Amino acid sequence: AKSSRVWLVSGGQWRSEGRRPEGRGRSVAVRSRPPGRVASRSRALEAMHLLCHALLAAGAAAKLNLRAGGASFPAAMYQDVSFAYSFRKPASASADISYHSVGSSAGKRWIKDGTQRCEDDVRPCVTLDWAASDSLLTESDYAAQPDLQMFPTLAGAVVPIFNLPNHTEGEGQDLLLTPTLVSKIFRGAVTRWDHPEIVSINPLLALPAERILLCVRADGSGTTEIFKKALSAFEQEFKEQVGADSGTRWGLANVTRRRLNSGVATYVAHTPYSLGYSVLAEAESAGLPFAALLKGDHRVRASPTSVAYALAELGLEIGNEREVLTADVHNALGLMAWPICGYTYLVMRTDPLPAEVPGSSLETRRAVVNFWRWFYTDSHG
Repeated sequence: AKSSRVWLVSGGQWRSEGRRPEGRGRSVAVRSRPPGRVASRSRALEAMHLLCHALLAAGAAAKLNLRAGGASFPAAMYQDVSFAYSFRKPASASADISYHSVGSSAGKRWIKDGTQRCEDDVRPCVTLDWAASDSLLTESDYAAQPDLQMFPTLAGAVVPIFNLPNHTEGEGQDLLLTPTLVSKIFRGAVTRWDHPEIVSINPLLALPAERILLCVRADGSGTTEIFKKALSAFEQEFKEQVGADSGTRWGLANVTRRRLNSGVATYVAHTPYSLGYSVLAEAESAGLPFAALLKGDHRVRASPTSVAYALAELGLEIGNEREVLTADVHNALGLMAWPICGYTYLVMRTDPLPAEVPGSSLETRRAVVNFWRWFYTDSHG
């Protein structure tokens, strides 16, 4: 019987392994190839390894690092989608994006001029490839840099978060406030938890005879702008005394200030009898209760559904005012609509010269456009 043969490479030599018929034992024969052919194959293998390493290095070099930052409102979403985008295939079509949650005001300032100092005049700012903001650009911003543009990316709710010891969530246990009452509290007209206006609409809650400890944002914030705009629409006195901008002025003597949504949420979580405001996602992530609002005889809670009702009522007016792609969606009147919500926006310079933006290049600009095309249009994005 003929033996079957398998060719193997061992120690730079070829060998054949033969198998005799059953019962006759097993033999192995080793035959060396001519030295020239062995050396030629070794060189070929080495060249193949070098080529693979070169291709991998070229792919890594083609992957750009993009700098982004701004609003804390959508920070978790941007960080998640940026991470997902980094795994796009081929890798050369992707980019690594670092998103820094520094607040809307800082994001807008950095996209305009990264050489400016931050608000505390200590931390150096950086130039961004794109920014995010929940607060709007001003007329002076557009006049100074006409190539600035805002594009809506998503909408969300801002909610009054609170800490009442012994409060338990459940059916009929929501803390209820009216829109006007929220305005009164945050301008200092209602200062105690057992105020008659709060007690009258919460008959099932044992409200304490304690002062309301308010916490607001210490930094320029788009979340603050959404909140203030809604409260200004709820009550004329709030509009006159506090205003509807994204700044830190509240006109209150006894108020605690914290940076970012996470800072306000952390303060409220650890401070009994406190009340603040944050985006819905931050409140849910921290496990904080938030007030429902009484609109007429109907109570409404912040949720994706109640935000969708607000957008259906007010959110279709984007771009109808002098070709600026923004819209106010607060103070929706529908009974099912949450009235304290807003859009968050991508902020880009649409026509900067690379020399105007330190660290920018045509490649980074192309990578930014590719990312946002994927974000808006890819069915798997």
